[in-house]
Amino acid sequence: MFASLKNKIKEETGSDVATTATARHTNHNNNRIRSRFSSTLSVNSTNEDAVGGGGSVDSQGYVTEQLTTLRSQCNELTTKVTDLTARLQTLQEEKTRIEKTNEILLETVKVAQTQKDIYCEEQEKIQNLQQSEIEKLKNLLSFREQEAVDRLAAMRQNQQQIENLTTELERLKQFEPMVEDLQETLENETRDLKLRITTADERFSEYATNAEHMAQFHRQEISQLQKQFDEVQNQLESEREEKLTALLRNAEISQSEEILRKELRIERDEANELHEKNEQLSKEMQVKTQEIDLCKNEMEELKTVMYKNDEKLKEIDEMQREMAEKNKTIKILNQRLADLKKTLQKEFQSAKSFDVDKERNGNCISAKPPSVINDVSVSATLVNETNTCNHCDMGVSTNTSNSIVMDEVNFKYLKHVIVKFLTSREVEARHLIRAVATLLKLTKDEEKLLQDTLNWKMSWFGSKPNHGRGQHSFSIPPS
Repeated sequence: MFASLKNKIKEETGSDVATTATARHTNHNNNRIRSRFSSTLSVNSTNEDAVGGGGSVDSQGYVTEQLTTLRSQCNELTTKVTDLTARLQTLQEEKTRIEKTNEILLETVKVAQTQKDIYCEEQEKIQNLQQSEIEKLKNLLSFREQEAVDRLAAMRQNQQQIENLTTELERLKQFEPMVEDLQETLENETRDLKLRITTADERFSEYATNAEHMAQFHRQEISQLQKQFDEVQNQLESEREEKLTALLRNAEISQSEEILRKELRIERDEANELHEKNEQLSKEMQVKTQEIDLCKNEMEELKTVMYKNDEKLKEIDEMQREMAEKNKTIKILNQRLADLKKTLQKEFQSAKSFDVDKERNGNCISAKPPSVINDVSVSATLVNETNTCNHCDMGVSTNTSNSIVMDEVNFKYLKHVIVKFLTSREVEARHLIRAVATLLKLTKDEEKLLQDTLNWKMSWFGSKPNHGRGQHSFSIPPS
């Protein structure tokens, strides 16, 4: 405000406010001195006229004394004027400093407001993603319920063939009212098994081999996800340390981070609720397996037909174990999704803060949100596709098609990340180093080599990293 007023005054008057003020002050002081000097001279002239020609010598001495006193007064006044001008200059310097601090504070307020808007937009995106995931889980549950209804219809048609088995199952229903739904599904499965006894003997070996392949595949996925989880956790720890240092520097940013932490706690509570629901489902599956074991003991006492049903119940146990393992993998993948979203959001925030700092220093560096958001969307869609493939495939032919689809999806994701890494600038490529390292399964030394080369390209006087020599070199020598 003061700077704009000064500029307007300069345009209108053609001179600075401080110089005009000092000039007016000095002119005023000079006029006062001249008026005093003229008054003294007039007094002296009147005295000389009154005394007459006889006392000319005494009047000259008196005039010289008055001149000396006036000169001393003039010197004192000039010293006072210089002191006042110095004070005015110091006051003007303080005024300019205060104006600069006000401008800096206004800029910080604007930056904080923009960061707040960005945080609100990110929270809305996170809520939309959570709602989409919940809708997918609801669709899966409705699909399972539809399968159960179809099995009930098939089992009711064959109810007359297993009357003894239904009486035993009704006796088991009296123990716990909460297990009635599970027992009905068990009755339906046993009825369905009687119809499938003739064709199931040949498929037992195929199911066993498929189950082993699926178990190995899921174990490999679990190990890979655990490694990625450890890496992401290390990133989170490093970013938490950086946040603690930022909290000490700026109080306003600390308040916004506390708000974000509260929102993260709410999201964690929601994740815990989902985890508890999954645990309840696993407990129900365990109760179901116990009931199946009881039914097996009862089926052993029946005829040869019931003996075949016992073998079929063993197949059901294997299928239920597969379902339990798949549910565990689903929980792990969901947790991985949440962690990846959090890390990508934090990288997005760090990239935005880095771009804001660059804009303050005068460098024109574009931000990186679109690439990060695209990576988030691509990773989310890929994980969802893998989950749907794992839930829907139950046979031998579907398992082979799943492996082919997974290979194609991984290849597409790898191609997308590498193309973005090569086409982006050094600042954006730095955020994609970890993704390239995980997809290509690079070692820590190779990942560090990538980071060193990017830092070398971005720096002015940095030293070139060691790329090796001969056939083991990582770079192409200049021709």
